[in-house]
Amino acid sequence: MKHSNSREPAPALPPEDQIIRKAMDATPPEEIEAQLLRQIDDLRPGMEAAGVGWARDGFGLWRAPRRLAFAGALSGLAGLFLLFLILSQSTLTWAEVVQRFKSIRYFHASVVITPDPLSPPERIEVWVAGDGRARLHQRDHVVFAENRKVMGVFNVQSQQKIDGIDPEGGDWANLKLDETMDLVNILGRIDEFSLPALITFFGGEFLSDPLPNSDASIAEDMQIFDSQSTQSNEWMRVWVLKSSGLPIRFRNWSPRNGSHVDVTFDFTREQPAEAFDPSRYDEVLKQASDTSTRLYGLLKDPGGKTM
Repeated sequence: MKHSNSREPAPALPPEDQIIRKAMDATPPEEIEAQLLRQIDDLRPGMEAAGVGWARDGFGLWRAPRRLAFAGALSGLAGLFLLFLILSQSTLTWAEVVQRFKSIRYFHASVVITPDPLSPPERIEVWVAGDGRARLHQRDHVVFAENRKVMGVFNVQSQQKIDGIDPEGGDWANLKLDETMDLVNILGRIDEFSLPALITFFGGEFLSDPLPNSDASIAEDMQIFDSQSTQSNEWMRVWVLKSSGLPIRFRNWSPRNGSHVDVTFDFTREQPAEAFDPSRYDEVLKQASDTSTRLYGLLKDPGGKTM
């Protein structure tokens, strides 16, 4: 009886095991690896005190299955899951959020002001560029500003530029654009602008330093900060993404009369320079035949669609 020297082919792995092996062999996304490495550095002192060693160099978690039996990869996956769990539950400090916001060179914000819950709210859209220029929309007006100076005010309905506006006079009140002018002053240059300044503007100067509120959110990648007025029962809540450390929303609320201010942020790609140019906008406005172009002319749709 002859014996064959060839070995039987190894049985195919179940589909779920193939998915695990593929995931463990893959190279981790750079931003995820950076976050995990920072978390490992934070954990290192306690681990060393407990006599536990952990090789940080090269980040071998993903490459471990190439050197270990597949059964060991499962324990590696469990450890990886634990790291993600630790990362998602880590707590940001308010100082970290403020510092992270300082590094942002551009943002878009939507502001909804509701002084009376029984009346229609006032809505303002704001685009801020890294060179100190800003573009603001309030009702049927578009305002361009640079370094706290108004560069142009346009009426979308009449498709005309409004000349002769005195920022120090009563023109803003007559146009009912007081909130926009206040925003122009507080925005200033982006390198002088700060998250505390913005919160003070919308929430009042008597708010206490925001403190984490771990009971207010069930989302693992969301952290909430609450701030209480020292003069009344008004309070503010700020929603922050843990992965980026950036605020995505805040609300100032008065339980006494129901008045509130909601601000939502997005940090998409910076708009083109011409979107902040009042002269170019004036040209587009005069030729525009639809409301969308009149209001959003020269701005790029964040979803890549045609405006």
